[in-house]
Amino acid sequence: MYEIYNHRHYFTINGTSLYIEKILLFFQEIPLLFVCIDDKGNRYFCLCRDTDKGTHLICKVSIDTLLKYLKSEISFTDMYESTDIFYKVEVGQKEDFSDDIITEIKSNKIKDNIIYEGEVYFNAYSDNLKQYIRKLEKGRE
Repeated sequence: MYEIYNHRHYFTINGTSLYIEKILLFFQEIPLLFVCIDDKGNRYFCLCRDTDKGTHLICKVSIDTLLKYLKSEISFTDMYESTDIFYKVEVGQKEDFSDDIITEIKSNKIKDNIIYEGEVYFNAYSDNLKQYIRKLEKGRE
């Protein structure tokens, strides 16, 4: 399943193309929690908030912050609050992304945009994820 999404162009935000780098969680073949990368190597953490409406919450993250999340050292909310802004993307129908609705939101409003309460930590340690963590660690050296 992952192969069909591997480095697939998934969003365009402010003229920057984002490609799926790593899917962390699927639901009915839809990526729910995943990491995108742009052409400059910047990483973006993505949450599909509503599969019916195609609503995603996306924030640009440092490798260090992403690693802390993947190792359960910080929560989901901590990661979004580590940046000044995040993007709420409502995916449209056009393949060129021209009808996507993108809203820039201050990170202190993340709790107004998530669907659960409390702190949520990532807790999955497959061999595939361990490889991804090692790749990220090498990239920051």
